[in-house]
Amino acid sequence: ARSGEILFEKNAHAQLPLASITKLMPALVAVQSLPPDTIITITEAMLTAEGDSGLFAGERWRLLDLIDATLISSSNDGATALAYALSGGSVKEAIFLMNKRAREMGLYQTYFLNPTGLDESSTMAGAYGSAYDVAQLLAFLITHYPEALDRTAYDSMTLLSEDGMSLNAINTNEALGEIPGFIAGKTGYTDLAGGNFAIAFDMEVGHPFVIVVL
Repeated sequence: ARSGEILFEKNAHAQLPLASITKLMPALVAVQSLPPDTIITITEAMLTAEGDSGLFAGERWRLLDLIDATLISSSNDGATALAYALSGGSVKEAIFLMNKRAREMGLYQTYFLNPTGLDESSTMAGAYGSAYDVAQLLAFLITHYPEALDRTAYDSMTLLSEDGMSLNAINTNEALGEIPGFIAGKTGYTDLAGGNFAIAFDMEVGHPFVIVVL
């Protein structure tokens, strides 16, 4: 992750559906553009995505806690809430910002249609990218914004809203206990994508590696 050296690649630049690995980008744009003490109020409009992740309208969440909920349990509601927050309430504008950031980072195979990665239809995914692009994105995050991802190393975590409501986030990554030196990661699954997997781990202390399988 530090040198950029590629140790192994196969079809690394093929553009493929990203599924919930997509959620890394709204998390990145949010930590880059919003103050860390930002409070996000959940609205009904944020809760329309597929899957119930335990968020409720009216709850108020600190930015990093909402990012934790989004990435640990792969919350579609959480990703939608982040999109609303970073764009002033326009998901379309949030997707523009996500695509703009991808271009700025040189992620040329990456393109977002929604902030969750959910399939748009039976033939159109919610986001596309390459294994190489995802590796670059994950390496950038763990290097520059580790606070956005460090809790993805936990099997589960109980998070508290500003209103004192608790949310038990269960990690979707079933390989946590099998990877020594695990730093951070994100899984994804949709019908079009199949199973996706992106992880960062220390081969030895201070030497992080990234593996991505789409």
